[in-house]
Amino acid sequence: MIDEPFHLGVQDALSVAINSKNNDTVYVGARFGVWRTTNAGLTWLNVMNKMNNLWDVIITALAVDPSSPENIFAGGMHMMDSSFLFYHSTDDGNTWQEIVSPYDYLHGVTSISVIDTGINNHDTFVFLGTSGDGVWMYRPFGNQVVQEITFYPHKFEIMQNYPNPFNPSTTIKYGLPHSAHVTLSIYNTLSQGVALLVDEKQEAGYHEVNFSAAGLTSGVYFYRLQAGDYNETQKLLLMK
Repeated sequence: MIDEPFHLGVQDALSVAINSKNNDTVYVGARFGVWRTTNAGLTWLNVMNKMNNLWDVIITALAVDPSSPENIFAGGMHMMDSSFLFYHSTDDGNTWQEIVSPYDYLHGVTSISVIDTGINNHDTFVFLGTSGDGVWMYRPFGNQVVQEITFYPHKFEIMQNYPNPFNPSTTIKYGLPHSAHVTLSIYNTLSQGVALLVDEKQEAGYHEVNFSAAGLTSGVYFYRLQAGDYNETQKLLLMK
């Protein structure tokens, strides 16, 4: 297939990315693949279908590595079931490698963002927004596996237990902005400790603990989270 003049209809062009070192090179994601122009739009070539013969894909997101623009990332969905679709090209779109997610339930890619730290060629992070399944990360020169992103709280926090009132068990959730030694304790109204749920160093992130009140009488209790200088107490109600 050779380059030929081609006008992409508005209904076909779903995403656009520009080569950061050559503004005449533009990529357009559309139904049936990725189109590329190297002469500012005078001629276009479907570079994805040229190599992969992909006629059942919709490319809804494109991104170019700002430091190494020969690396192009294309994401979207399969036409039949809107499932996850993600490709990586290391040669300006001439060839493509499909990156398969280990999670079968993922829906299509809706956005892509590339961060290149510039420290070395392997410090590239690709973030993928999906249709209802959150944000995921891909490291093209690392383990080459699409990973779920863990969001970290910006401060220590403890949430209200759920359910509340409860019988006989309830869940307590809390967030750590960085690793810390955590103590989570249960007290009665006389400030007497009745249970020690957590007493260990934990990593940053969101955590949850199940508390079973079997053997305790109905009434008001308190749970206290201590992590570093943070100290917070919440009330919970046991109703049998």
